[in-house]
Amino acid sequence: MSDNYIPLDIQTHIMKKLPVNSLIRFRCVSKQWKSLIDSSKFIKSYQNTMNHLLVRYSLKYLYTTEFFSFTDEYRFVSIIDNNATIPQHKSPITVPMPVNIRLQYSEVLHLPGNILGSSHGLICFYGFLFGNFNENAELIVLWNPSIRKSVGIVIPNKLPGLSLLEYVSELRMSCIGFGVCPETNDPKIVKINTIDGTPYGYWEVQVYTLSSKVWKKVSVKPPCKKRDYQQCEGVSVKGFIYWLMYGEIDSGVKSNLIASFDLTNEEFGQVYLPDGLLRSPRLRLSKRNECLTVLDYEADNNRVLQVCNVWMMKDDDVTKSFTKMFSIKLSGRLFKEVLEFGKNGDAIIETIEDDGHSVLQVYDPSLGHISGDMGMDGSYFSFSVRSYMETLLLLDE
Repeated sequence: MSDNYIPLDIQTHIMKKLPVNSLIRFRCVSKQWKSLIDSSKFIKSYQNTMNHLLVRYSLKYLYTTEFFSFTDEYRFVSIIDNNATIPQHKSPITVPMPVNIRLQYSEVLHLPGNILGSSHGLICFYGFLFGNFNENAELIVLWNPSIRKSVGIVIPNKLPGLSLLEYVSELRMSCIGFGVCPETNDPKIVKINTIDGTPYGYWEVQVYTLSSKVWKKVSVKPPCKKRDYQQCEGVSVKGFIYWLMYGEIDSGVKSNLIASFDLTNEEFGQVYLPDGLLRSPRLRLSKRNECLTVLDYEADNNRVLQVCNVWMMKDDDVTKSFTKMFSIKLSGRLFKEVLEFGKNGDAIIETIEDDGHSVLQVYDPSLGHISGDMGMDGSYFSFSVRSYMETLLLLDE
């Protein structure tokens, strides 16, 4: 045996600390290394603390009517998020081809957000399959930006034969969520439909698991009997997908509530909001430092946003109670929304300039004001930001 020989278990331990781009190159060194890095066991155990921000935006609107907005091509940028006050090291990134095709249509039809969410380093895109409006086809694209690999998932037709506008209306009455099961590292898609096609219908739940590549109906239902409104896209945090809903609970009283879906047990639960948020008309869900976060917006008489109150759920499996962390107040700027939180907890916000275009800025809660500009100007409503970490998921797909 060579004096320079390093046991495989020590090699494995060292490799788990390396960045993804190094591991991808090392797969070419030997068959043994490729077999190791490609193994499901190594992929599941690999963890990297390097965080990134994926930013999507377009430069300008080319044509706008009362109902439709046609934009020039979208740009995607990856930013290294290393706890700095203002993230730096921006670089363009190419998304999978189906995403570019789909984005043109999901914006025109005002469907749920183009980037549905992120979990365990994967980005989930959601929208129409290009050229298949008559078939009412929806498409999920799971993408690992670290290894540039993606998987497309077609969502089964719910009600074939609907017109395009009727189908768009159906989509608006559906909830969808994406997350990675912490026990198996298996990505899952959860879609919640109304059975009778009305805003007051009862629930039908479908779950797709990537390893089986099968959609299945599950008998479990969300905690509210009926619903009037919800945040259509779910937020994935630590093995759960959360949706914001407004509907009836067992007592028959309508209020805001948070429905949770356990990705391991595939069961629904309910998270109770503080009394002051039960009737708030402008709530959104997000996550900050891997904790479920509720954004409570306050507006003036002209419906212009003035304040965003940030509430975080305690990292406690028992109480799941919320604490108000801070409020974002801007003076002299038109505040659109909080898009994401950086690794250090700063809020990444979109503000609107006098000429109508938007800019990305960083709000430091410890200072109580904007700490800097991220150097990207874009069209109003075109910005989307998601945080992701480096992972090897999808490498063995």
